[in-house]
Amino acid sequence: MNCVIIEDEIKAAEYLECLLDETNGQIKVCRKFDTVSESVRWLKTNKTDLIFLDVNLGDGTGFEIFSHVELDTPVIFTTAYDEYAIKAFELNSLAYLLKPIQAGELKQALEKYHHFYPDKPDYSSLNLSAVSGYQKRFLVASSNQLSFIPAEEIAYFNLVNRHVFLTTRGGKQFLFDNPLEALEQKLDPDRFFRINRQFIINIDAIGKMFFQERGRVKIEVIPEYNEEVIVSTEKAAQFKGWLNK
Repeated sequence: MNCVIIEDEIKAAEYLECLLDETNGQIKVCRKFDTVSESVRWLKTNKTDLIFLDVNLGDGTGFEIFSHVELDTPVIFTTAYDEYAIKAFELNSLAYLLKPIQAGELKQALEKYHHFYPDKPDYSSLNLSAVSGYQKRFLVASSNQLSFIPAEEIAYFNLVNRHVFLTTRGGKQFLFDNPLEALEQKLDPDRFFRINRQFIINIDAIGKMFFQERGRVKIEVIPEYNEEVIVSTEKAAQFKGWLNK
């Protein structure tokens, strides 16, 4: 069973993911978003079994999503404010959980989901790359030749002086014309992770890892990169969670 967490507080999203794992190990968090715009863009072309939705997001309220996307997916609201409860139930939400979320209340909400949606399709059994439209190959140019690189053969994307480069697992490098922000939406999040503002890495390109100050992580990437590759402090906790799936 797949779910999506839409939450603008990183620690709150991580806490909910851990609580879900402890409460029901069959639930997989396939994506996490912190803005209305990112959520709408993904939900227009993708499916999930359940959505956990915070009310206050980085660029608006969770309620705004419903005006942009016609959702038939059950929604459990998660918020620190009780004044939005009536509005939430007007939108046919499954439950309204107040932060800090308690394990017992989460368990009741999940039992309610299984009661009302016993025959709902389980998207976790599907190939997420096919369902979600994650890009399978990327067109590159070298001199006057065009070629394509399968996504699984890409070691990492990195930003240098405002230019994005694609490096293959075989060590070939190509100048690429997509910004990292756009690439994040095209890449399978089970395989790729943006570790800082300059670097998106394939899990198969990770070699040795070392603890650094302020919770950061240093990575020896494969193939070798000519500068230190560091998971930023802001991304470190999420990165460790991604590795620990």
